[in-house]
Amino acid sequence: MSQKSISSLEIPVEIETLKFCFFMNENIRVCGHDGSSIPHNHGKYFELRYVSSGHCVQVINDSKLKIQAGDWVLIYPDENHYQPINEISENLIQYSFRFFIKPPTKSASLQQNKRYTAMIKMLHTLRLSNDKEFNAISIWERLTQEFIKKEYGYFSYLQALCSILFTEFLRLAQNNANLIQSADELKYNFRWREQIDHLLRHRYMEPLRLKDFAQAMQVSERQASRIFIREFGIPYIKKLMETRLQQAKFQLKYTNKNLHQISTDCGFQNYNYFSNCFRKETGLTPAAYRSKVKEDDEQEKS
Repeated sequence: MSQKSISSLEIPVEIETLKFCFFMNENIRVCGHDGSSIPHNHGKYFELRYVSSGHCVQVINDSKLKIQAGDWVLIYPDENHYQPINEISENLIQYSFRFFIKPPTKSASLQQNKRYTAMIKMLHTLRLSNDKEFNAISIWERLTQEFIKKEYGYFSYLQALCSILFTEFLRLAQNNANLIQSADELKYNFRWREQIDHLLRHRYMEPLRLKDFAQAMQVSERQASRIFIREFGIPYIKKLMETRLQQAKFQLKYTNKNLHQISTDCGFQNYNYFSNCFRKETGLTPAAYRSKVKEDDEQEKS
């Protein structure tokens, strides 16, 4: 392969609402004795390694770890490590990248803070895992090719591949997965989303409360609130408002109903409140919006 690649690259990726930064350089794939190194560490970064062929020894904080084909190895931040050249097989092929997880901002929700803490905690329970089926080899190789060739769309490709590889690694953690998302939430995730969508589609004009969503999903109000944040990134009341305003736009464009009737049909208590919410969302009053979409339609037809 051509070695026209940039020397290093930082790739932002979001996984389970957590913001990751993956870092890789021209040593993403090394073979044989090229994998040897002197003691060093990567500061705040974790380092994730995968061996697809051969074997070696990874020394981490003076402890030796024997690594063979199919092994994933996670090195924690600030850990001194190296691979002695005399304990590396000639047929060794290994891949690696580094990453860190950005701490939540001050405005982050309680759920985001808990997820960040849980992810860090889980990562520190992992060190050596084995991919018995060698599922990751093709993904690592594609990541390497995209990094080196830099063809059109390569950056988006790298983001997707980093996310897939990290997910493959976490799958090996199975017993610890509930630290990130509880088993019940994994099991009923789709059903809950379906119930939320049903209520929003068919009862958006009603004075829906969080309690109504919680009862439909058979969970507590607190859990229902967490589910809304996780699924949509906003509280239930904002999602309900978003749905009502979308329906109002539709009726303003495709029906001849008067403005007050649309306000009532879309679940707003009075027209003034509807008008203020609509103008805040679109920058236009309902009447101005209706005029604009009609003008736009006439211009398209002419």
